[in-house]
Amino acid sequence: MTIYTKLFTPPSERPSTIAVIKGLIQKHKAEAIALQRISKITNTVVPEGTIDDPLAFEPPRLVAAEWDNNQLFLTLDRPVTDAWVSALQNMGNYTSVMGMGPERFIFSDNKVSVSCREHNAQNAVDYFKQWLPRATQVLKNNLEQEEKRKHNECLEKLRHEKEAKNAVFA
Repeated sequence: MTIYTKLFTPPSERPSTIAVIKGLIQKHKAEAIALQRISKITNTVVPEGTIDDPLAFEPPRLVAAEWDNNQLFLTLDRPVTDAWVSALQNMGNYTSVMGMGPERFIFSDNKVSVSCREHNAQNAVDYFKQWLPRATQVLKNNLEQEEKRKHNECLEKLRHEKEAKNAVFA
């Protein structure tokens, strides 16, 4: 394909009326608006595909820990999402107190609990604090992969639409 054919559409492939052109403009305008959203971090409009989950950039901080009756209770500085908890539980390699891996911790809003003997409590807290930044990085990677997957799906859909359109004009 030459530059000429890329730059100029033959008359047979051009929109036939002003109404068709207006319809195409409205369709693309609506698509562009649909691809925008408000950032959770900056509260500004950002393009679709922008990762703006605060937990993907700043790990939660442990602000309190208390042991009582074979239960360790932890408090984070903010609530965590199911996606962040999943990233924690699937972060790959980690060090922990025997039998107290990330999958054993129970999350509710900004509260975390785990069954724990008193002599293991401090080590469990120390390991948990080490997991926080790792889980945040895993979440960010997961979100980036998901956005890339969505982008590729969108490109594939556009490619199919273009092929269908070209088949009609062929």
